[in-house]
Amino acid sequence: MKGRIFFLVFLCLFQFSFSDQVKDMKKKIQNIEKQIQVKNTRIKKIDVEKSQIAKQIEQLKREIEENTRKRLEMQDEIVEVSKKIEYGTKNLELSKQEFESKKLQYDAKMIAWSHYLIGHAGDLEDKPLVKKDFKTLLHSDLHRMGKIQTVQGDIQTVKKQIEVERAKLAKLQAGLAANIAEGDRKQKQQNALIAQLNQEKKQHQGSIQKLSKEKARIARQIEQIIRSRTKVDTKIVKKTQAYSKIGKTIKPLDGPIVVHYGQMKSGQVSSNGIEIKAKMGAAVKAATSGTVIYASTFQGLGKVIMIDYGYNTIGVYGNLISLKASVNQKVSKGQVIGILGVSSNGEPHLYYELRFNLKPVDPMGTF
Repeated sequence: MKGRIFFLVFLCLFQFSFSDQVKDMKKKIQNIEKQIQVKNTRIKKIDVEKSQIAKQIEQLKREIEENTRKRLEMQDEIVEVSKKIEYGTKNLELSKQEFESKKLQYDAKMIAWSHYLIGHAGDLEDKPLVKKDFKTLLHSDLHRMGKIQTVQGDIQTVKKQIEVERAKLAKLQAGLAANIAEGDRKQKQQNALIAQLNQEKKQHQGSIQKLSKEKARIARQIEQIIRSRTKVDTKIVKKTQAYSKIGKTIKPLDGPIVVHYGQMKSGQVSSNGIEIKAKMGAAVKAATSGTVIYASTFQGLGKVIMIDYGYNTIGVYGNLISLKASVNQKVSKGQVIGILGVSSNGEPHLYYELRFNLKPVDPMGTF
């Protein structure tokens, strides 16, 4: 009698210990999934930020190329202006020299004429052609000097205009050079920011990898615990055999499937089951008959029921707000086993997972 009581006490303690272990491990998994979700959200934001910065850099590159093109055009224009200034300066000097030469010639002719008048004062009236030719010669020199002065004035005016244009071009060139330098500075700054974001993304990805490994380790421990609570049918080695023995199952809940098996969640972690959407408070039914091996809370999934369907197949029902079955209870197909609550995201989604030989499989083939 005492031995029987001791065995019952040991069995109860084992049940509590098993339940606590599973809850603790599932809590760890949920915490890991939350961390992964946070990091994946940040990675998505980093990718968006990088995309925006890349667009800004491309715009800067186009602006720098346009500024460089304008600067080269102005440099060519400055060369042309410089040539014009040099040409004008030479013309001005030549005109000045010619003017001085003509003036000296004019002065010399006037002196010569004065001397001629002194020596031929009496017979000048008898030589009208000489007087006329000399007047014509002097008039020609004066006319030429007048033209030279006009050209010199025009050259001076053009030179001043050219100098003004040259100063304006130099100012524009300096402004463009400053603009290009600022663009280079911004591009370097943004390249540095992209490098920083890449480093942050790399760190998050490394952290996600570690978290995923930790999740897998905990999942293996849960499998070991479940293995200790169920009997393995060595005759059933294929899913098709199990499905044939179990027969067609029913959807635990009427409603659309919003998450499919294998669908990526949180960016990096694939779903091990499906999620069915319905109204909160809807009755959740057993997909097929079996024995309840777990009925308790699950951190992040509300309350959870696990049913051993036999043939190495187990069904997991999550996001329940209330349980209508207990451990070791046998349930029949279609029997109400719980009431739908909400997921960790606040959505009324039933989480249904099917495991064969402890590994998650797609439950859609059984409906």
